[in-house]
Amino acid sequence: KAKAFQDEESYNEFKWLDLSKVKIAHFPECSTVNRFHIGSYIEGIQEAWQDLYRWGNARNLIGKSPLIFGVPKSNPYITPPEKSRYECRLAVENQNDAEGEELYLFRGSKHVVYEFDEPVDYRERGKLIECYSELYSYWLPKSGYRYLGNPIELVEMISLKGTLDIGCSIKAIALAIGPN
Repeated sequence: KAKAFQDEESYNEFKWLDLSKVKIAHFPECSTVNRFHIGSYIEGIQEAWQDLYRWGNARNLIGKSPLIFGVPKSNPYITPPEKSRYECRLAVENQNDAEGEELYLFRGSKHVVYEFDEPVDYRERGKLIECYSELYSYWLPKSGYRYLGNPIELVEMISLKGTLDIGCSIKAIALAIGPN
C-alpha cells in the first residue's frame, strides 16, 4: 500500500492530457439509433459508422443530430480484442425520424470532457487508452467526482471526396460523472 501511495505521489506529469482543456458538460437525455460492433477497437468500427452514416444521411439526420457518439463497452486491458463491444450512436430529435429502427435511450448526465486539438483516428487506440487512463487515474480522484459508467467518444464523420466512404475519428472523450 505504501508503494502505491508513493507511485501516485511521484506521478505529476501528464503525457497526453492538457488539463486546461478538461471541461465539465451536461449531455441531455436522448433517443439514439445504434449500430453495434464486436471485435477490435482498431479495425472494423469504421464500417459500423459508415452504415449508420449512410442511414442517417439518407434521412437528413446527420447535420440535425444533437449528438453522434461511440461507446466502448469493454475494457481493453482485460477483454480480448475479438470480444470487445462498441456501440455507434446517432441521436434523433423525434421518434418518427427512426423510421422503424429500434431506439435506445441515452440517459444523459454530467460528463468530464477532453477535446483533442486534432481528431484521433481509431487506429490510435493506444493514445485514447492513455488519455482515459489519465482521466481515471489522476484527474478523477482529485476532482471530487466519481465515474458513473462507460466512457463515450464524440465522433466526427466526414464524407471522403471522390468516394462513397466516410472518414470517422474521435474529436473528444467523455466520462459520465457524479459527486464523490
